[in-house]
Amino acid sequence: MVNNLEYFQSIEMKKQEIELADGSVIESLGHGTIQLKCKNIILTFSNTLYIPSIATNLISMATFLKTHHIIKILNMDKFEVIDQEIKQIVTGSIASGNLNLYYSPKELSVSTAPRNLITLHQAAGHPSLEYFCKMFPNQNIPQLHCITCST
Repeated sequence: MVNNLEYFQSIEMKKQEIELADGSVIESLGHGTIQLKCKNIILTFSNTLYIPSIATNLISMATFLKTHHIIKILNMDKFEVIDQEIKQIVTGSIASGNLNLYYSPKELSVSTAPRNLITLHQAAGHPSLEYFCKMFPNQNIPQLHCITCST
């Protein structure tokens, strides 16, 4: 989800209501492909929603993982997204739930909100332990005790 029409390489303008995880509904004005110039790579994301009413741009952790990027936790306050050649793509700090994308043509950074592994698990959408370990390969995650999903 992005809030700026200038990020789109191509877009189909079509209004639709989007229900968020908390049950609230926002309006998307279209969807398309965005291209973001990062430190060592140009990232292309298809099926991106254009929602001008959101305060920050959001990219899910799964989006990076599907493109074979690794989310490396540096400590409980900072992380970086790296590619298969261990080149840093973006960095971030712990701040608000999903991967929040703050992007301008000159700068790209990402932040996320978890304060511990359970919060990180919840922010990632309650993935299985196996998938969660793949998302964060540099973390020692022997087990999780999530009340919501019994993981």
